Amino acid sequence: MQPKYLLVAVAAAALTACGGGGGEAEGTAPGGLYIGYYQEDATNNPEDPMPGSYYLQLPEGNASFAGEMSFTYVGCQTTNVGTVSGNKNGVALDGNWTGTVDGTALGGPYSGRYDAAGRRYSGTYRNSGGKIPVTVPGCIEYDVAALGTWEMFPVESRAPSDFFITISGGNVNWADVTGVSRWLASVYDVARATSGSSAVTRQAIIPAVSGSTTDQTVLLSSLGLTSGRAYVLAITAFNSRHQRVGYTSLRYTAP
Repeated sequence: MQPKYLLVAVAAAALTACGGGGGEAEGTAPGGLYIGYYQEDATNNPEDPMPGSYYLQLPEGNASFAGEMSFTYVGCQTTNVGTVSGNKNGVALDGNWTGTVDGTALGGPYSGRYDAAGRRYSGTYRNSGGKIPVTVPGCIEYDVAALGTWEMFPVESRAPSDFFITISGGNVNWADVTGVSRWLASVYDVARATSGSSAVTRQAIIPAVSGSTTDQTVLLSSLGLTSGRAYVLAITAFNSRHQRVGYTSLRYTAP
């Protein structure tokens, strides 16, 4: 889903993601905090296929888990959260998500698997109600896609390895990525994520501008961080075909 009135100024309101991991043996997959993104299917929803922030707190063994998908992009929206629940069985994840997005009830099944070589979980999700148009008068119009894909990474992952975040003074900056069309910037509260509370504190879609670094900077003061709390700042890069071309995250304790 994509805001039809998305303002570039929203770029000053978001940043990065997180994850966690442990050892794995054949037939098992690591647990911990995994953070990444979902991406709406561009074939089903060519008008506005949006990405969004997504995290799971996974057990080390076979057990239930929980997480969250975020659907809030602009300040005039309400807080839109999809609550995720499911079960981990070996390398497989299966469950459901449910939530209310700008007054519209959504939800459906999702599933995925762990890729040991890539140290990531990935899979698909569906909206049982199909493709749904949503209007918030005077704010935003968008479509919620009927399906999409998702990926999860451990905290402080980098792909490619030279895609990184730096914090200098009051600015958060990140490296460039070849082929990027837009960035998903996300901020996660670590304590909330690990305790099962709502943890996505900021999210924004930032258009990439060729040859410019101004779109790769977020002011720390705009993120509303609480002194002494631990966060994960994450940036996901997408190309014009809505494919991920980069992912990076940084753990940060607000001074």
